[in-house]
Amino acid sequence: MISVVSFIRPVVEVEALPRTGAREDFAISAIGPGNTDYRFHLSITYTALGMWQADGAEAAAELAGVVAEIHGTARTFPEEGFWFDSYNVGDTVRETSNLIRNKGWKAFIHPSARDSLGAELLGLLADLDRDSMHLRDAPFFKTLDVLFERSRAIEDLESNAVDHPNFIYRICILSAIIDRFDFDEGTGSLNGLVAWLEGLVDEDAASELTTTYRMVKRLRRQYPIHEEYEVDADGERKRRADVVEAEQYFDLKDDTSGDWRLVFERFRRDTNLLHNALAELTAGA
Repeated sequence: MISVVSFIRPVVEVEALPRTGAREDFAISAIGPGNTDYRFHLSITYTALGMWQADGAEAAAELAGVVAEIHGTARTFPEEGFWFDSYNVGDTVRETSNLIRNKGWKAFIHPSARDSLGAELLGLLADLDRDSMHLRDAPFFKTLDVLFERSRAIEDLESNAVDHPNFIYRICILSAIIDRFDFDEGTGSLNGLVAWLEGLVDEDAASELTTTYRMVKRLRRQYPIHEEYEVDADGERKRRADVVEAEQYFDLKDDTSGDWRLVFERFRRDTNLLHNALAELTAGA
């Protein structure tokens, strides 16, 4: 006896959402087969659309159709939706559709929803944006979409720093995230954040919540980004005091792979502490 299974692909409807970064965001409705009707989000960065030379809505419709086909409509779709950037797509929309079929839909879920430490950090950065919107009606960050492709950033943050250049490269990623703090106020992004926090909590608490960020900036001040050494009044050359202080703060062991884990974990942990503090302020507002 031969059984023939007929699969009817869901009907996909695409609605463009207001633009909030260097990407196009869409609300997708996957309707059918039967009376199922699921909604999910799908984002495509400008760099991916530039590679494809494609219309955003048309690309979203094709990709959403494949996602819905592979995912199926027997269960709900991930709440955070799906993400396509130049680092996780093919050269064309069609090649990207084939990647979804080959890799599966989980490879394209939104970066903040992926089960990894790098994704967790990006999720915390999104939390800070929401906290800031509640407290001052403005995002915490200037858009991160112009800083990196999130798929690549996650991979870089989670991979081992096999040598000193790779360690410094990863420190630069964290430093660049700090530079995107949207608290300039004429004092620089980090100092602006401290000044804003001092208006919400006491000076000591504001300093404690931001020390890790300041130490990341100091850790970056070494070869090949900045001078590795300084010369004292006696003409003696020593390693920069601010770099040494940062190394002691993070308890670095002169083991680039392990040292990167220490810095990244401290950065992630203290970003979570900052989010928790802002969330408490929001709840009490």
